[in-house]
Amino acid sequence: MGSLKEIMTNFEGDNDPNWSPFVDFIPPPEHFNLLKEIPRVGNYIFALFYALRLYRVRGKYKVILLACDTAGMIFGFLQFFLFFNKKPVFYFSNLWEVHPNKLFYYFKYLQIWIINRVSIGFSVNSTCDALSYSSIFPININKFVCLPYFPTLWKYSYTISDDNFVFSGGNGQREYHQLIEAAKELPYNFFIACSDDNLFKGLDIPANVKVQSVSHQRFREMMASATIHVVALAGGFLRSGGHQTYLNAMAMEKPTIVTDCRGAIDYIEDGVDGILIEPGDIKSLRNTIDKLMKDRKLRKFIGANAKRKSEQFNGSVYLKNLRLIAMKKYEKSKN
Repeated sequence: MGSLKEIMTNFEGDNDPNWSPFVDFIPPPEHFNLLKEIPRVGNYIFALFYALRLYRVRGKYKVILLACDTAGMIFGFLQFFLFFNKKPVFYFSNLWEVHPNKLFYYFKYLQIWIINRVSIGFSVNSTCDALSYSSIFPININKFVCLPYFPTLWKYSYTISDDNFVFSGGNGQREYHQLIEAAKELPYNFFIACSDDNLFKGLDIPANVKVQSVSHQRFREMMASATIHVVALAGGFLRSGGHQTYLNAMAMEKPTIVTDCRGAIDYIEDGVDGILIEPGDIKSLRNTIDKLMKDRKLRKFIGANAKRKSEQFNGSVYLKNLRLIAMKKYEKSKN
């Protein structure tokens, strides 16, 4: 694979031994941090300066491995329009959606067409994302690589217990109507940790359901003390979501229900190490919650399997695979 430090990145990697010794992390320009305070456009201006910094130092590297954030996208634009000394780019954290406004959709389409012209590949967290992205955007499906996500609990302390309640939480891609409707006919307490009030507009929240915005620490504490965990995801999104949440619950040995058969199938074997339900299927969700809450033996079986399954997904291994795949894509692109 050649000498070390052949890869430049905009992701720090927490000094991981599978990452930091092999890649050069180029930090953002701290002296431009005040730009972020400018309303509406500050973050974009900051990202432009960061992209320019990345662009200036790209020459000595074989591969550019970038999170597909605003700075990463701008870097791709610079390479596309300036024509000289182009470097192969592999993008990860590709969290794309289709905007309902046609004008914004076509603008996004153009953006992705541009970065695709200068990239050697893209990673996704679920197999279905590659299918979705390639059907909507002008990227051949062969340029996508599925790299499953991982639990993120190694830096935190928590105590596992069972306080006889159902926990759910998170904001992104969530749909809590299905969970609240299921809870109305069940005799159990529910705690939903969510800070987006818009997700509960017009909903009649029963007495056995508590909705509260909590700190990240409190979120983990509630997850660790719950009997079961429900990741109430909405359907209709271009990409899958909730990976970190349900993998953390699985790592805590919690029987976990995910309302996303499409995206979670890469992580959960239905009925063995978790339960998969189609989004919006309130009857199945209600019956599954009831069954798990009543059956301690089943909870123990699924929880133990879930913990073992979660151990297959490791952050350090993810980073190692990310850089190795980027280098393989680079070697293949030369042929």
